[in-house]
Amino acid sequence: DAKFLVFSIKDMGFVGRKLHQFYCLGRTDVRPLTHAALGELLDRLHAETLECIAQGKAFGEGWAGLEFAKLLEEHATGGSNDDLLT
Repeated sequence: DAKFLVFSIKDMGFVGRKLHQFYCLGRTDVRPLTHAALGELLDRLHAETLECIAQGKAFGEGWAGLEFAKLLEEHATGGSNDDLLT
């Protein structure tokens, strides 16, 4: 079962920033990002993408990166935070 997600350079910037914030600064208050967890996050993003397509919603610039960064943050902190620019 193949799944494809396409990220732009800008998308990867959002994702890279969150990965750096949570996993490259020596933080001990975040949950580890395991192979299994990453797979679950990508599956969730894929499902959200298909849902948007089914509903005929348009994707804004950077949508995939922002959504994936949000999922990463939710995983790392065990909560959610919509303010991805801080």
